[in-house]
Amino acid sequence: MGELKDFLASFLMPQRLARIRDVLSKRTNHITVVLEDIYDPHNASAVLRSCDAMGIQTVHIIQKRHTFQVKEGVSMGTGRWLDLRMHKETSECFDELRKNGYLIASASPPLSGTVLLPDFQSPGKTAIVLGSEKDGLSPFARENSDCLITIPMFGFAESFNLSVSGAILLYALRSRDGVPGLTTAESEALELEWIRKSLRNAEELEKAYHAKGDAEEGSSRR
Repeated sequence: MGELKDFLASFLMPQRLARIRDVLSKRTNHITVVLEDIYDPHNASAVLRSCDAMGIQTVHIIQKRHTFQVKEGVSMGTGRWLDLRMHKETSECFDELRKNGYLIASASPPLSGTVLLPDFQSPGKTAIVLGSEKDGLSPFARENSDCLITIPMFGFAESFNLSVSGAILLYALRSRDGVPGLTTAESEALELEWIRKSLRNAEELEKAYHAKGDAEEGSSRR
């Protein structure tokens, strides 16, 4: 994979390659976001933009009643640089998160037992769950979260817009010290993927690379 990556990278402008590597160095999977049945594509797209801005690489999308849509004008194309994992059920998503060691913290209005964002502490990897705009979290998500987080508010409004809530939560968690970056394997795989996406003719170049390798291997056997 390393040789292919170097080959494709040679067709990029140095500034572009430097930009890819700089953004990559700030990416993390230590924090992930879950969008549960979001129906407004503008809100969903705004959350993707916030995830990219905060260096969050993976977003889990739960589609039950509503199909997830991206509005490029809102997301500003950031969705193509993220890993979007699709789920049909909240239970399926939560099972995967727990299997991978995530604490599941869901955004909630102030209720008995909720934790204020400034007081929230996570011992390890954290998944932030955002519920639908109208109904909030599903009963399953609320009952099966490890923690419910509330953003303190000081006015008459009872809640923030979904995308605003996501941005506040991510900024608060991402700004804390000690958030690990990607693993070496994750970083290398993602760099190759981003290089491919940055080249208009990546598929043709990759075919040429493999054809050259096959020709050289055939020649060495003669």
